[in-house]
Amino acid sequence: MLDLIGDPVRRYHPSSPAELERYVRLLQWPDWNEPEFPMKLRADLPSAEVAQTRLLNQTRLFLKLMVEAGGAPLTPGGYLKRAYVASMIEQMEWPREYMAEFPPGMFKKIDESDAKPLDIIRRVSECAGWVRHKRNALYVPKRVLGLLGDDKASWLYRELFITFFRRFNIWHVFSDEAAPAVQQTAAVTLWRLSVVAGNWMTLPELPPQILIDGVRELMERPDLPGWELIVLNHLMLQPLTWFGLLERDGPPDPLGDQAAKLRFRKTALFDRFITFCPSPPFVQAS
Repeated sequence: MLDLIGDPVRRYHPSSPAELERYVRLLQWPDWNEPEFPMKLRADLPSAEVAQTRLLNQTRLFLKLMVEAGGAPLTPGGYLKRAYVASMIEQMEWPREYMAEFPPGMFKKIDESDAKPLDIIRRVSECAGWVRHKRNALYVPKRVLGLLGDDKASWLYRELFITFFRRFNIWHVFSDEAAPAVQQTAAVTLWRLSVVAGNWMTLPELPPQILIDGVRELMERPDLPGWELIVLNHLMLQPLTWFGLLERDGPPDPLGDQAAKLRFRKTALFDRFITFCPSPPFVQAS
């Protein structure tokens, strides 16, 4: 576990330093399903609240299309074949929107890794056990078919969330050496967001409020000022918008000075889906 005693901890006065350290270290527990884990994730929300969140909606569509196609053919290297990738881009909104950001003609042939949302969905689905390899193809196991109905949307949303932030290697979202530390301390970051992100906050305001010292140091690069903002956005904040838990306002690709214009705040779904029990007895430092 990382040493967590630092920012943002110094900004808060716990009733007991030992209680603070115990609570924050509990938030690094590897199994988010343990009864003792302080962060609670609901699996009984109305399906309408979660069914249209981007990552869940597109993951369910990916699995349903794979079922309809009788599986997804793979190259000898284990990637989705280009013809199948093209079909998914045509039928799936998120990969199609992503590819539309590139200049026309940039790709003669589109590989799975080029269509980043599709690559993420495929890898997360594999990590969750919702797709399996069989010979030179991917397929959806029969036991998963019953999970794709609207009555299972809330349960699937919770499983997708845990898989993404706890089991899936988020290095595939953005390849930075800070990725393992960001993932290990994701629950701490979520706890801090639950406290500070009720109103709009700019991206530069967030790191000292929601990240610990060790993680911030890993994100920083002296040769690239503001790099930590890009890493935080790609590895944590942007994925939370895919789950419908954060709202985002500002430029679509916040590089350089544009990062300062990006703003985030919690959605109503955040506090309905995530709670922290018991809440730590902190008061903000004056």
